[in-house]
Amino acid sequence: MQCSANGLQQYEGPDSGLLLAQALQKRTANSGDKFAVYLRLSMLDAKNRQNYHVDTAKYAVTVLCAELDGELYVFDNSDMILLLPDAEAAAVEVMTKRLRDLFSGLITLLPGTILESLCRWYDLTIQGDQFEDVCRPLTNSRDAVNARAAPPPASIKNAEPINPELLSRLERGLATIDVSSFLRRQPICKILPGLGTHPKHLASEIYVRVNDLRDTILPGVDLLENRWLFRHLTAGLDQRVLAAILENIQANLRTPISLNMNIKSVMSPEFTQLVRLLSPSQREKITIEIHCVDLIADPGAFRFVHAYLSNIGFELALDGTDLYSFPEFARHDVGFNYVKVGWNEALENDLALSDLQLLDRAVSQLGADKVILCHCGTPEALQFGHRVGVQYFQGRHIDEILSPESRRTN
Repeated sequence: MQCSANGLQQYEGPDSGLLLAQALQKRTANSGDKFAVYLRLSMLDAKNRQNYHVDTAKYAVTVLCAELDGELYVFDNSDMILLLPDAEAAAVEVMTKRLRDLFSGLITLLPGTILESLCRWYDLTIQGDQFEDVCRPLTNSRDAVNARAAPPPASIKNAEPINPELLSRLERGLATIDVSSFLRRQPICKILPGLGTHPKHLASEIYVRVNDLRDTILPGVDLLENRWLFRHLTAGLDQRVLAAILENIQANLRTPISLNMNIKSVMSPEFTQLVRLLSPSQREKITIEIHCVDLIADPGAFRFVHAYLSNIGFELALDGTDLYSFPEFARHDVGFNYVKVGWNEALENDLALSDLQLLDRAVSQLGADKVILCHCGTPEALQFGHRVGVQYFQGRHIDEILSPESRRTN
């Protein structure tokens, strides 16, 4: 599968080895890339090589390469190779360090491996042969070997990326559609252990349910499966959501709200307009959620946005952590009012007693009043949260507790 966004081409699936072999063949013909980055997720133990970790790594690469042209190859063993024709060595070195930092302390490597081996960069002008040797297990399939001796098949050579066309259709649709009709509210509530405990409302996250938008603009396309497309989409979508909120500020701020935004959106003219129209007391009713990958990908931009939002009265939430990564983010508390932890039944089943104890300590260390367990779709999520000291919850099960007869699904 080939897709692209912001100049970065992604190749994923059974043809990845063949396509990488072709790219390396171009390099030997003096028309290839200057630098390469090898992210060896196959070195992670199985617990830390879930789809979540692979998706997070791909998402981080798109953030880090937002201004770069390049090619990303994703393999069946979860390894990733990034070829960069025009980047500077210093930028590649910084990106490699940040990719390592993404997993540092959050993962367990296979025995006998070290963190530096997880992600390395190569200067292909002087390390090209070494890099080809490293890649040989990925390119040494029968198809990849044949690709070195034959021109690329017409179906590959003439293939047009799917995403630019979809992206164009999405952007045209977003420019004309009434986003306000797609806005949803999902409550975040304090629920203490014990029978008969009634949820106490903290805030409501205002968001667009992407599947509803997809069914209107691009039915049959899984937007969430493609992080490249989804990230580009959310930048424009954030601004449309802000515009919809601005149209009826008083109604939208009757109770506290939470908005999930990327750093670029926070610096947009629409957000500046929202700030100007809000009184200090109204700003205190809004929590801005920032994804943890945005924090890691550009710490400088994050620090600026953190200071800016805090100084003008907004509360901040860190979004995107999971049951494994949350303890590390809790240990390095960087000043969020809340941290959102995604509950996942499959991950919970893999947790050892030591993992549960680590979660319990992390909640206590950060403060139970600062942790929100989200994506709670079943009663088991609530029970799990109470086991590790969580008091705030969000998800479909909470919706059902508050409105058991509602047929609308968030």
